[in-house]
Amino acid sequence: MARPDQRISGIDLATTIHHLQALKGAYVDNIYQPTPEIFSIRVNVLREELSAEPELFGYVIEKKEETEQKEEDISFQQGQGKYVKLDITIHLGKALTLRKPWKVPDQPSAFVMFLRKYLRKSRLNDIQQHGMDRVVIFELSTKEGDYSIVAELFRDGNMVLVKDGIIVHPLFTQHWKAREIKAKEPFVFPPSRNDPRKLELEQFTTDLIASDKDLVRTLVSTVNIPGRAAEEVCKRADIEKGSNTADLSPEDITLLFTLSKEIVIQAVTNHKGMVYTDSPSHKDLDEALEDETLDEVTAVNYKNIPVFEAPSYLEAMDRFFSLEGKEEEVSDDPLENELKRLERRYQMQKDTVKKKEEEAQKVRELGELIYANYQKLDTLIDTIFRTKESMGWDEVIEQAKNIPAIKDINVPDSLITIEITDEDGKDHKLDINIKKDVNGNASTYYEKAKTMMEKSAGARTALEQTEKEIERLKKEGLKRQKSQSVAPTKHFWFESYKWCISSDGHLIMGGKDAISNEKLVKKHLKEGDRYAHADYHGAPSCVVKSSLSLDGSNRVEIPESTLSEACHFAAIMSRAWHAKIGSASAYWVLPSQVSKTAQAGEFVPKGAFIIRGKRNLIDHIPIEGAIGEVMIDGNRKVMFGPLSTVSSRSSKYVVIVPGQFQKTKFANMVAKYLNVPQEEVLSVLPPGDVTVIRAEGIEWEFKSEQE
Repeated sequence: MARPDQRISGIDLATTIHHLQALKGAYVDNIYQPTPEIFSIRVNVLREELSAEPELFGYVIEKKEETEQKEEDISFQQGQGKYVKLDITIHLGKALTLRKPWKVPDQPSAFVMFLRKYLRKSRLNDIQQHGMDRVVIFELSTKEGDYSIVAELFRDGNMVLVKDGIIVHPLFTQHWKAREIKAKEPFVFPPSRNDPRKLELEQFTTDLIASDKDLVRTLVSTVNIPGRAAEEVCKRADIEKGSNTADLSPEDITLLFTLSKEIVIQAVTNHKGMVYTDSPSHKDLDEALEDETLDEVTAVNYKNIPVFEAPSYLEAMDRFFSLEGKEEEVSDDPLENELKRLERRYQMQKDTVKKKEEEAQKVRELGELIYANYQKLDTLIDTIFRTKESMGWDEVIEQAKNIPAIKDINVPDSLITIEITDEDGKDHKLDINIKKDVNGNASTYYEKAKTMMEKSAGARTALEQTEKEIERLKKEGLKRQKSQSVAPTKHFWFESYKWCISSDGHLIMGGKDAISNEKLVKKHLKEGDRYAHADYHGAPSCVVKSSLSLDGSNRVEIPESTLSEACHFAAIMSRAWHAKIGSASAYWVLPSQVSKTAQAGEFVPKGAFIIRGKRNLIDHIPIEGAIGEVMIDGNRKVMFGPLSTVSSRSSKYVVIVPGQFQKTKFANMVAKYLNVPQEEVLSVLPPGDVTVIRAEGIEWEFKSEQE
């Protein structure tokens, strides 16, 4: 699978953004957080825009029925599938991909709620990259003005909402030497590196000649391309990657410049994805994915390296990076999500500290090895230095051929690379500067080890800070666990759906999303039952059971009062609640009027149905409901529905309408009053925040809604 440290390169990010230009002009349907470290911007895109490039987008538009969507997402696809929903996916600190909609949690995180407040139904005007850096800018317009989401795909990653150059809210507050990521502060981009697309030959030549690194490392830093791409440039130029840049001819430099720009341009415009593997024995990409032996995905075709060529670059990127997203779904509990994120960060920081300290220790041991071989090295340095001074480097190089310990000579830096065996018989390579004595060379290694330890100290401080934050969250979780240690009530089969019991004793059920809508109607709508649906965008399909018992027996004619309550239930469970309108309409029909069979030229999305014949419409249904404690088959349950359904069987209930009081806080208060888990209350509530207008049998603290 994708290595934990695998990150998209600047070139591949440029390729991704180049292809995502087809999404410009799309509307933001919603924002989600499928896993703690993955965010998705769900957009509605004209299908014809994607169909124009089937080789790139075919994998996300070829089978509409396979896209899992919630009921609130369905109606936008009416009209013969004119639009398709896609998730622009930000893998924090790693990658940017495009895919079919993720399965998302019911309860969004605080940051997601914040972004939704500003950006739902906004227009995606542009997607840009900051130079060739791993920074993405989403330009969005709303009725309230223009906003930007800046997604940073380096280190731990970050997402920042910006308006008029000022940070509105970041996912993480961060402090750097050159900038500060904090609300109400000006947004400053990280220090930018070279953009190879804009690099000029004159500057390229100057940087190459002035470099003190070998060729391949110089290309990485000068051109700003990945190491493997730099090696590919050297191969195509037929120049040794370890060459000294000072020895390159003008013709060599011009060739390297041309090939460097060529490989970038070819990558950015490539439709196919190159997926590299640690196990070339696999027959195809699917087999490698299943066995999780993938090493890298890129738009660059490196020669002589095992590769699976995916037909679509975007598909390859999605399948490669989404492996990690499938491992763990985000919890409905924001505290749990944050704890998991911090624990992952802690492990990464711990590994980094360990690696840095181990490297520093190895460098220090090389300094000690120099002292352990003091006499030999003193003689060698003196001999080589005198030979160089009297006869020149050519003679030194010639004589070195007869000294097995000397492995390489770096003339510009006056360095000789020697191999020394330690007491345990292990060989070590050392760079010795012949202009320094033994003490000076040993000091060079000690100073280098000291610098590495100082850097490690900073990483250790960050590690300790993360550890403290984890402990704080764990203590907070324990406190909450103690306060919420309430035994759940008995779970009934119908709780897979939205539900209530009518005042006449009939079970009314509504779908929670497109999948459960489909399942509810196909499995539970029988002869004698009734189907109800609100005449409003994003309403659930509802089934009214004719039975007066949960086992399906004692079937009777459903009275008008129950049908009216079913329509009321359908209305308050629709997005009419979220829209905070005063009333809505709904209708009921017979089972025989409900169909999935479309007329020629029609398209019926998952979770939607075609209604034929007369609809029994009920107008001016108030968007108001009640939640309270009821008894079902001798078991205490929490039920939400029209006031008449709750008041007919409960003496403890609260009447609510759409409002400003947060749904989660309201659920927590109800849970305390009724002594049930908060999750049970959240599972039955309508889709939006509330205002309490009346309470029966409960001393409700109305002032809490204003706090």
